[in-house]
Amino acid sequence: MQFEILPQNLESALALFSETTGYSVLIGGELLVGRRSAGVTGNLAPRQALQNLLQGTGLSARFIGEKAFTLSVGAASEDPSPMAGATGDEARSRTPSAISQDFSFKLQRAITRALCLAQPEAFGRYRLGLQLWLESAGRISDVRLLQSSGVPARDRQVLASLRGLEVGAPPAGQAQPLTILLTPRPAPDADCLYFTGEVR
Repeated sequence: MQFEILPQNLESALALFSETTGYSVLIGGELLVGRRSAGVTGNLAPRQALQNLLQGTGLSARFIGEKAFTLSVGAASEDPSPMAGATGDEARSRTPSAISQDFSFKLQRAITRALCLAQPEAFGRYRLGLQLWLESAGRISDVRLLQSSGVPARDRQVLASLRGLEVGAPPAGQAQPLTILLTPRPAPDADCLYFTGEVR
């Protein structure tokens, strides 16, 4: 893919990366404060571009799905996909992250399900940024909009759908709030098919 992301604060650089690639990032917002990216230009594989984008920031990407990742403090791995060849406890011990991989998967699945059921015709077709806070038992206690989807009614529906949602208990000591970026998906109907089928 062709990348033209100029040097800028890391939060906006990641937003441009996500917009270009369709990759989703699941991170604690405090990790981005005060960090800048040198940017990335050229024709590169998305994961290599991400690794270049993070160079010098003190953070590295930890993939939790084909197109979803978290960020963790530490030098980037030589392998842009550090989970390759590792499973279970071995993988977790090699890839500490700000948000554990197991919890990231549960959180992403719970949010996808809630939004697919709430807006099956719209989910996966817009970009929206938000922050959320979790109770120790795993209930989303508060959600705040960071970046509008451009449709105020849709924004309100997203916030209402997520506030109070049970997503599973977060890891002990998990920093909050969590920053979530929803991006257009290559096949949004396929993403929602399982969940919308549950209520038919």
